[in-house]
Amino acid sequence: MNQPERSSIFSVAAIVIPLVIVGVGIIFSFSEEIHTDDWFGLARIFKSLFSILLGAITSILLAVIAYMRNEENKWISTLAAVPSLLILLAAGAFMVLGAN
Repeated sequence: MNQPERSSIFSVAAIVIPLVIVGVGIIFSFSEEIHTDDWFGLARIFKSLFSILLGAITSILLAVIAYMRNEENKWISTLAAVPSLLILLAAGAFMVLGAN
C-alpha cells in the first residue's frame, strides 16, 4: 500500500538546521576571549568541530525522518545526509585509528 506523499519540511530542515547549528557553534567558539593557557587555540578548534559533528548528526536524523514520512522531495535531504555521514565516518575512523 502506497502512502501519500507529504510536505517537504523535514527535507528542507535537513539542510537548514545543521547549517544554523554549525554557524552558531563557530560564532560562539570564536567570540569567546582567548585564554593564556590555550596557545594554539585548541579550545576554539574543538568547539567548532563539535558543532560540525552535532550538525552532521542532526542532518542524518532529519533525513531519516524525511524518508520515513515519504516526503515529496526526500532527495533534498540526501544532499545533506551523505556528506554528513562521510564526516561522521571520518571522525569515527580518526577516533578508532588515532592520530598515529
